[in-house]
Amino acid sequence: INAEVHGGSTAAMRSRCAGVVLLLCLVAASGVREDPPSPEDSATPQEQSAADTAPRRLFTPGAFAGEYAKLCSLKSVKILKQDQNTGYNADDVLKHVGKYCGSGAPEQINDAEVQLPGVEGIVQWRTRQMFMPANTHFFSCSDSRANYALMGTPGGDIGEVILAFSAVEKLKGVILEEQQINGMLQDLVRFLMDQGRPYLYMHSDKKALELWKQAARVGDARNPRTVLERTSLLQRALHPDHIGCHHLRNILQKPDEFGVRFELAASLITAFLNVYFDPANHLRRNLLYIILDGDMADEAVLQVDSPKECAPGAPLVVPTETVDGASHSIAVNHYTAVQYFRQQLTQFLCPLFNLHPKDVLLEMNERGESNMMRTFKASSAGKPSYVARFEPMRYN
Repeated sequence: INAEVHGGSTAAMRSRCAGVVLLLCLVAASGVREDPPSPEDSATPQEQSAADTAPRRLFTPGAFAGEYAKLCSLKSVKILKQDQNTGYNADDVLKHVGKYCGSGAPEQINDAEVQLPGVEGIVQWRTRQMFMPANTHFFSCSDSRANYALMGTPGGDIGEVILAFSAVEKLKGVILEEQQINGMLQDLVRFLMDQGRPYLYMHSDKKALELWKQAARVGDARNPRTVLERTSLLQRALHPDHIGCHHLRNILQKPDEFGVRFELAASLITAFLNVYFDPANHLRRNLLYIILDGDMADEAVLQVDSPKECAPGAPLVVPTETVDGASHSIAVNHYTAVQYFRQQLTQFLCPLFNLHPKDVLLEMNERGESNMMRTFKASSAGKPSYVARFEPMRYN
């Protein structure tokens, strides 16, 4: 674990940071705590800042125990090609996706259901695939730079929140004000906690964080020490150079193309940061602000189809992985698993605005698909696209 340490004993701080990261890994790997952690359990802002900077593999072999171990025991993994683009081939994508469950030797197939060519590998270690419940686990961004096992959607959790709030504005014909959005985001975090979902995710990258820090003239862009530093950061938070998430930056730069009002997206990002920057706000511990490293170099786009037999479990995928001794990166989108989070967002929003959940969900799905295609067209142009299907063992 490489964590940036500022001040104090380096050895002592590294030990403390490692402990915080271990705690987060255990929480993610074992599911969700019944109750939110008490203030005594939570890390200090300094500890969380250092720990969250380090990438983490949120994964334990056989994440589901007991009935889930049998329910999600895999038979094979299929990688189906969606286009004619060349590059990262299906055999290597199969090795990439099936690294932990042992995907076996690839066999050429043609999926009878959708007539897509591809490869299939028989799983060797049936209960070692990484699964987590999609109705309680957070969604990371589809960003290919992440080197931990994740469920992905463009923009992660905050991208989905922007999508949901935008759908409400369109269907209800209202404009949500900044102060209203600040309160609603905090209410949403509390609502999700009650649903057994303790974390809300947003990310950036080291390059954007450094430029943001320099522009605001602060020592640490993720942990302002004074009200003046916090104000300086928030005033500069929406500059494109300070947004490390490509999907969020695309929305802010081309809001009309993404069907999102600029002020709405800006207010939601700022509302997240307002809570994250406030050490006195107990909801801060429920926000994950992950910092990725390096430049994006997508080699393929992977659409993950979660097996119905494992619901609500969804297979996690590591976007950046070593295959045959070389590092490879793929953008990962869990297009079926994300439906759980979208339904939770409609459950929160619809009673507030007297809207029907089906109408909001339909708008989110239509807009979400078009926005996903826009983001991948920008970040993965000319790269091959695949569907990953995890075939479970079927018991009579």
